Amino acid sequence: MTAGQGLRVLAGLVLALALSACDMPVPDAPAPSAPRPPAQGDDGPSARSKALVAHYARIERDLKGRGLLRVDGGGPDTPFTDTDLMRNFERIVFFDEYAPGAGFRS
Repeated sequence: MTAGQGLRVLAGLVLALALSACDMPVPDAPAPSAPRPPAQGDDGPSARSKALVAHYARIERDLKGRGLLRVDGGGPDTPFTDTDLMRNFERIVFFDEYAPGAGFRS
């Protein structure tokens, strides 16, 4: 064994010995939080919210009754998924309608 090889072996052994003494830190457990008390005055949906629910339910019934709202869940003419719709929506909202530093585009 040459001196260079011996030095490399020794360095490797020293490194292995040094790393064997290392220990992974134990993550601190988060402090348990006290349960939140129920919010005061939370009586459910507001009157405006209930009115909107009724309004859109009427529109849905009307469109279904006239055959203008699809109820079969799609078919071969709808080759996209809910994930595709979500990604498209995010692309439009976050990239097409908003300019950094300038706000919303019209």
